Amino acid sequence: MLAFLWAWMRRHPRIVDAGVAALFLLPNVLTGRVYPIEQAVGGWPLAYVFMVAMCIPLVWRRRWPVAVFAVLATVAFLQWAANHYLTLADAALWCAAYTVAANSSRAYTALTFLTMELGALLVVLRWAGAFPDGAVTFVWMTVCTLTTMVFGDSVRSRRAYYAELEARARRLEHEREQEAQLAVAEERARIARDMHDVVAHNVSVMVVQAEGAAYLMDTDPQRSRTAVQTVATTGRQALAEMRRLLGVLRSGDAPADERAPQPSIADLPDLVARVVAAGHPVDLQLCTATEGVDAGVGLTAYRAVQERR
Repeated sequence: MLAFLWAWMRRHPRIVDAGVAALFLLPNVLTGRVYPIEQAVGGWPLAYVFMVAMCIPLVWRRRWPVAVFAVLATVAFLQWAANHYLTLADAALWCAAYTVAANSSRAYTALTFLTMELGALLVVLRWAGAFPDGAVTFVWMTVCTLTTMVFGDSVRSRRAYYAELEARARRLEHEREQEAQLAVAEERARIARDMHDVVAHNVSVMVVQAEGAAYLMDTDPQRSRTAVQTVATTGRQALAEMRRLLGVLRSGDAPADERAPQPSIADLPDLVARVVAAGHPVDLQLCTATEGVDAGVGLTAYRAVQERR
C-alpha cells in the first residue's frame, strides 16, 4: 500500500504540492482571528491576502524552486513592512527553502540561507516585545533554517548519487553491448576466412580432378573413375567443413558432429594424403613436434598449407 502511494505521489507531484500548500493555508483559515492583526495596516483582509500569497506559490515549488522562494520572501518582507504579525502560513518559507536546497545548486542554497537569516533578524528586531528572549528566538529560527537546508542538500546529493549510478550502469551496459558486437564481428570475420580457405582449397581440387577425369574418360576409364570419386570425396569434405563453420552461427543445441574442433597441425598428414590421392605430388616435412602447439597457431599453419595445396 505504501509503495503504491509513493509511486502515485511521484507520478503526480503537482497534486502533492497543492496538498502541501493547503496544509499551510487551512490552519490559518480554521483558527480565525487569533493573531493581533487588527492594528496592522489593512487589518485582517490584508492578512488573508498575505496568507494566500505565502501558500499558493508552493504549488510550483518543484518546477521553479528559486523563483517560488523569491516570491515568498518578497511577500514575507511586505508582511513585515506592513507590521503584520507572523502566522502559520509563514512556515511555508522553510518549505520553499528546503525545495531550493533539494533541487538547486549550493550557491542558491547559500543565498537562500542568508535570506532566511536576514528575515529572522528583521522579525526579532520588529517584534522584540512579543518574544521573551530575542536572542533565543533568533537562534531557534537559525537552527530550524539550518536543519531544513542541510536536509534538502542531503536529498539533492542523494539524487545526484543515484543519477550517477544509473548513468554508470547505462554506460556499462552500452560498453557490454559494444564488446558483444565486436566479438560477433570478429567471429564472423574468422568464419569468413575459414570458409574461404575451405572453398578455395576443395573447389580447386575438385576442378583439377574433374578436368582430369574428363581428359582420361576415353583413354583410362579406371583413373577417370578414381578422379570422379576424389571429386565426390572432396565435395563431401567441403560440405562437412562448411556445415561445421555455419554451425557456429546456430544455437548451442546443434549436433556434436557440427561442432567438431578446428583443424590443427596434427591434421596436416590427412590433408596431404587427400591432395596426394587427388594426383598432386606433395611432400610434408614437419620441423617440430605437433604436441603442445597453440590452437590458434595450429589452425593458422593448417590454413597456410591448405592454401598452398
